[in-house]
Amino acid sequence: MKYKYDINLKSVGSHIKTARSAAGYNQKEFAEYMGIEQKYLSDVERGVACPSLPLMVAISDKLNVSMNFLTKGNDDTSQDTKIPWETMYYVPEAEGLDDRQYRMILKVIRFMAENLKEE
Repeated sequence: MKYKYDINLKSVGSHIKTARSAAGYNQKEFAEYMGIEQKYLSDVERGVACPSLPLMVAISDKLNVSMNFLTKGNDDTSQDTKIPWETMYYVPEAEGLDDRQYRMILKVIRFMAENLKEE
């Protein structure tokens, strides 16, 4: 099924590879760190496999790049999508999460907000 905003997997893979290399990881050590097979990471970076949203968030978090960079190759923040930490107050299921987990959830929310703005 085609969606209005299909994402080019080859581009996503290329952006992941660029961010991984810039962070100083080789493919093997990054795959081990992420808890995935090196072959799977290779497939993702070549655009053969589609990473799940939780994996994309984890990659974004570990490589300290935005989801926008991973999906589109830029960090254009011209559209303000800042979400304050206090937002988590409205998500009772988030109680007890550590700061890293909060950041991951906020990245998912920001990613979703960015895509809604594009519609």
